[in-house]
Amino acid sequence: MPNARSSWPPPRWISACWARPTTMLEPIFTPNVQQAVFRDLLKAQSFPGLPVALTPTLHGVCAHRAVLAALLDGEVSLADPFNLLSADGDWPFLEARRAAPEQADF
Repeated sequence: MPNARSSWPPPRWISACWARPTTMLEPIFTPNVQQAVFRDLLKAQSFPGLPVALTPTLHGVCAHRAVLAALLDGEVSLADPFNLLSADGDWPFLEARRAAPEQADF
């Protein structure tokens, strides 16, 4: 083949897109898990006093993160006064706006 070239030796530089680390999306930020958590929350509200376990859908993730992922969207604001949410791992996927506790929706 006239235009084919060997891939060896490898190039001496790496493109900027390949050098950037990528984050794998946690299961709690996928629509099917968020829908399952939302259904469990509705079931918990339908039967007050009856405990409802979220653990089958959480895959080892803290419940507060899963509930926030299911309930929040870009229209609401959230206060995190104790910094329980990670700036890199949680906030970009929650889509909620940060706000002071006295002004936040949640």
